Amino acid sequence: MAVISHLTGNNPTPVQPTRNKVRDSVRTSLKNALKPANPSEHPYEQLAYQVEDAMFAAWGCQKRYRERARDLIFNLRDSKNPEINENLLSKVFTPEEFINFTAEELASHDRRKETQAIRDWETQSNRSDLNEGKAMTDEFKCGKCKQRKCSYYQQQTRGADEPMTVFIRCTNCGNRWRC
Repeated sequence: MAVISHLTGNNPTPVQPTRNKVRDSVRTSLKNALKPANPSEHPYEQLAYQVEDAMFAAWGCQKRYRERARDLIFNLRDSKNPEINENLLSKVFTPEEFINFTAEELASHDRRKETQAIRDWETQSNRSDLNEGKAMTDEFKCGKCKQRKCSYYQQQTRGADEPMTVFIRCTNCGNRWRC
């Protein structure tokens, strides 16, 4: 069995081939996706192998492993998201943390802002009380879902010398209450 030597700084680190076609393919793809502009500055090959080892330890060579490999490689190759490569190479997070990132954590800063804007727009468009003169607030906390996304209106329900009743509706779960 041949031992492949990879340089990390000035110390060669032996890396055994896995003898598994899928794993070796994923390792090569990760290595190519992670390759920095100046390869001599970072031990990117060793890091790519650590990422693959963490994936194999977590999922074996099952379907989840292959799906996750595609997701990670796609995000590492994304030219609009160089921060993910820089952070991985700079060891801001470990390979074990990296393989468990959500799609939002893998996304670029611009994409996260875009996604948040879409969510805000959807929240506003899904409000059934949008044009009924009700106000939005975060003053009230829903007892059901614990969110602070509420709409409310006030109405005089008792005598004129009594305070108005506030009717509140959670825009997240639809729970209603008054105070």
